[in-house]
Amino acid sequence: MITDLRLQHFRSYTDDSFEFQPGVNIVVGPNASGKTNLLEAILVLAAGSSYRVSDGELVQRDQPWARLDSHDTNDRGRTMKIVLEPRPTKTYEFGGKVIRRLSLKDKLPVVLFEPNHLQLLSGSPEQRRSYLDDLLEQTEPGYGTLRREYKRILAQRNSLLKQPELAGHGQLFAWNI
Repeated sequence: MITDLRLQHFRSYTDDSFEFQPGVNIVVGPNASGKTNLLEAILVLAAGSSYRVSDGELVQRDQPWARLDSHDTNDRGRTMKIVLEPRPTKTYEFGGKVIRRLSLKDKLPVVLFEPNHLQLLSGSPEQRRSYLDDLLEQTEPGYGTLRREYKRILAQRNSLLKQPELAGHGQLFAWNI
């Protein structure tokens, strides 16, 4: 569990620190005070990306960089830096070791549920599948790669179906096995 968090030039935060206690932590404040930005910072540190915007938009306006620092209950440090110039780059640091991309083992399991997700109950089956796929990508090694490969193969098969002159020559049989 994250025990503390420091945000520098991250969205609406110039340089602010937060401490979290074991159990439930409640974030309250008036509208537009940064509650969602705080939750987004936790998600970005845990999963490596925002669910709302690109990396460049996480940096406070008119600032060249943003930095997020945290510690967990095992006193392990986790840092993420986003630098905009010369082009947006993102790096992570764990115990002094710098990496450019989070592997599955480096990600913390986190589930985001926001008011828009209520549409999962009344929305399309595609929305529900996409949400579950996103959860599985966080917990199952290789699932993301497998999912992308499946979509690529399905697109190829569907392309063949649109060409009846080719589909009738036994090629479709191989795709349907």
